[in-house]
Amino acid sequence: VCVKRPEGHRILFEKFPPSRALRGETVKNERILFTNITGKNFILHISAAPLYIEGEIVGAVMVTHDLTEREQLLQRVTKQQKLFAAVIKNSPIGIAVLDSKSLKVKWANPVFQGFLENPEDQDLAGRRLEEVIPNAQKSGLTTAFLRVAETGEPYRESEFELASFMRGVTYWRLSIFSLYTAGNGKRDLLFIAVDLTEQIKNRKQKEELASIAETSLAQLEAVVNSLVEGIIIVDPQRNVVFMNPACLKIFGFKTIDEALCHLDNYHQQFKLKTLSGQYFSEEDRPLTKTLRGETFFNLELIVEDLIQKRSWVGSCSGTPVYNRKGELILGVVAVRDITTQKETELERERLLISERKARTEAERQVAQKQVLLDNIGEGVVVIDTSGHILLENRVALEITGVQERPDMITEMLPDNRLSRPEGSPVNNNQLPVARLLRGEYFADEEYVLERPDGSIKRLLTNGNAVKDRQGKIILILITLRDVTELRQLEQIKEDYLHMVSHDLRSPLAVILCHAQLLELIASDDQRILNSVKVITTSTRRMDNMISDLVDSTRFESGQLVLKSKAINLKEFMRDLLERVKGVLDVTRVRVAGCQILPLVEADPDRLERITINLLSNALKYSPNDKRVEINFKVQGDKVVIAVKDQGKGIAATDLPYLFDRYYRVKASEEGLGLGLFITKRLVEAHGGRIWVESKLGEGSVFFFTLPVRGSV
Repeated sequence: VCVKRPEGHRILFEKFPPSRALRGETVKNERILFTNITGKNFILHISAAPLYIEGEIVGAVMVTHDLTEREQLLQRVTKQQKLFAAVIKNSPIGIAVLDSKSLKVKWANPVFQGFLENPEDQDLAGRRLEEVIPNAQKSGLTTAFLRVAETGEPYRESEFELASFMRGVTYWRLSIFSLYTAGNGKRDLLFIAVDLTEQIKNRKQKEELASIAETSLAQLEAVVNSLVEGIIIVDPQRNVVFMNPACLKIFGFKTIDEALCHLDNYHQQFKLKTLSGQYFSEEDRPLTKTLRGETFFNLELIVEDLIQKRSWVGSCSGTPVYNRKGELILGVVAVRDITTQKETELERERLLISERKARTEAERQVAQKQVLLDNIGEGVVVIDTSGHILLENRVALEITGVQERPDMITEMLPDNRLSRPEGSPVNNNQLPVARLLRGEYFADEEYVLERPDGSIKRLLTNGNAVKDRQGKIILILITLRDVTELRQLEQIKEDYLHMVSHDLRSPLAVILCHAQLLELIASDDQRILNSVKVITTSTRRMDNMISDLVDSTRFESGQLVLKSKAINLKEFMRDLLERVKGVLDVTRVRVAGCQILPLVEADPDRLERITINLLSNALKYSPNDKRVEINFKVQGDKVVIAVKDQGKGIAATDLPYLFDRYYRVKASEEGLGLGLFITKRLVEAHGGRIWVESKLGEGSVFFFTLPVRGSV
């Protein structure tokens, strides 16, 4: 690789941003010209900063921003601007900009100066319209400019006649537009003109020739009316001027008036195509070819009549007709109907064309599917029932580490190189292909694959099968997703959770043990007992905080696993209140509600967390002389548990956010703001829901539901 300044000077190693960062320097947005090992150049912005640990530089962080595409785009835009300027300057269209008030020329391109018989070296800027275009007032041009300046509406004229130039009468196709200049807020007038003098003069001359052609056509009419072949004649203006009776019959016209029209009408009614099925463009149609001066013989084609809804095969011969000056005045085409003799041959040709088109389309679709598959983020493999690979994408090859396109699925997923995530081998009848052939579809099935280079990949697979109308499996589809890095991250997260849970809870356990020991030793000293209670309560609270942090992280990674079983809620609550006597003031808790409750399906440990979180909040925010009630009610296949306090209540503005992570109401005491968030997630993990009803000054009621056993 090569690293240089944008101006081409090579950068020494010690001047390279990472090297400077390792010396304690912070580098921001240094512009670098970088050439990689393939010789490809990149323009980069590099920023680098030293990385400190305990005051010592242990490394450097570098951030690069690729500006190559932006630079290339800027070059292209500059080039296009130059090209546009060159086009404007050298365009065959005359362009000028005039001041909307004084009608003075501000700018004009060379072509416009040429229109005015003004040498290019004489600048028109500052000259009035009447000075550069004589008789502009008389011809009405000045009036047109003033109207556009006043109304802002554009003015267009397809054939504007000027008789004031030395070369005689001139015809322009002109347009005048109001042009707003954002810089100064003024309006200018844009004048665009195309010199049509030669075209219009030619047109008038052709009109004269058409008159002569009409006379000639009258003479020809008597001759061609007796011919068996159809004769059609068209003039240079693309008008059909003659058609003999035989031709009327071939085309299906009932009267001559239907036939004598512009070629555009024919193009709308009749579609022409070759015997191979390719449609003629308007320029390649027989009549149009004669008007281009082309002669042809026995041109066979298919005519589709869109109005009469019929098709026929014709043979055409055509030739142009010139006058004595060598000018083309007519196009003549002779037509024969050869439908009968061509039907068999045409049908055979159509079949061949259809086959070729189908083959081409099939190849295109295969190529298109391959492109789509190669751009999917997951590996895709399609195989037949014998294990032969019919289709695979690039990602599948990269995931499995196969270098060349394999023939069999066992080359990508060898039986002896697949294992379960826990390390056990996969039985032959449990291999992906074997399961799919038995009709067992699967989703998110995880395997461990040892690749040819010895590296290990964790694969998340999905399998499905395609069946024919009889229900027989004909194709198998397997998708592969590389979750190796994801599993590594999950393991790192799990290690972190274990560290937090173990290393923080160990000293808490010691503190709690010593507090319990103090409680036994100082059973008669109320001051020590009060301190012990504070220590115990704070330790329990900190343990709950650790549990909240761990559970919150497990929720994110989807690692929370419930160990549900049947639970009698009344017995569960009695037992729980007995066990937490030393931590919560359970003398203020009253359990009421239904006498007979169905068993619920729940994880006892998680249910204990839910209940303690709600009870501790209710007791904390209720006056010491007020009770907290726990009520139960059966609703269909759910049991509703309600925890009611007699506290201050919760403001309406806090209610929508009460179960959000880290949210704490203003009046709350210490905490992480995770308790209710964890409670909500635990309830939802059981398939239930949680909500709160509260008004300021009236206390709060927290409700949550649990499924009745057997309903899930």
